[in-house]
Parts: sequence; structure tokens; C-alpha cells
Amino acid sequence: MSLLIGALALGLSGGVLYGMIAFAVVWLYKCTGVVNFAQGAMATLSAFLVWNLVSEHGLPGWLAVLCALAAGAVTGILCYLLVIRINDGAPSENMLMRTLALLARSLDGSGSRGPAPCCRRTLPTPASGFLLCQI
Repeated sequence: MSLLIGALALGLSGGVLYGMIAFAVVWLYKCTGVVNFAQGAMATLSAFLVWNLVSEHGLPGWLAVLCALAAGAVTGILCYLLVIRINDGAPSENMLMRTLALLARSLDGSGSRGPAPCCRRTLPTPASGFLLCQI
């Protein structure tokens, strides 16, 4: 029974996260008329920040979430000011290409130095001990 409750909780939390990201994508598209491909990567960055602050630095979960919200807001504002707003009057294809470039840059993770090397990391519970990759 506890396995069923855990599976339901994980499914609901995953569904809520997907719904929130989908809502943000649609809301941004309705406001600007541009599909932001980098939005999922920016949300993933905040999620990894929460995980890193909790697992590596020992912060309480609620404080890590607040820090990630603040960092996500700053990242979003900087992306808007430095990438999107540079040429507001540009056609939507131009804006679309900017968001694709921002996605590629954020997936790179290390800027101009090339992709970050894969390292040994373990997932937090419930999949604790699962090896992601190893060199």
C-alpha cells in the first residue's frame, strides 16, 4: 500500500510540474507571440539548483526552493534584457532563433569551453544509488 501511495505522489508531482511548465510556455506565447524553446532548460536549471543546494550544501528544502526561485527570476530577467529585448521589433522568426540559441547555450552548460565532462553522480531518493554515468 505504501508503494502505491509513493507512486501516486511521484506521479502527481511530476504531472503538476509538467502542467506548470506547459502553462508557462502557453502564457508566454500568448503574451509575446514567440515560442521560447529555452524555457524548459531554464526550469531544469532551477530544479538542478534545488537538488545541488540540498544534496551538496545541506540547505533545507524550503530554503533551496526560495533560492532557486530567486535565481530563476534573475536568469529570466537577464535573458529577457540581454537576448529577447535587444531588438523588440524583429520578426517572430528572429526571436524564435534567439530562444533556440539560448537553449543551445544553456544545454552546453559551460559556455565557450565546450560541454561539461560527464561525472559520477547519484540520483536522490527514490532512485538512490542509481549511477547516471561514469568515465
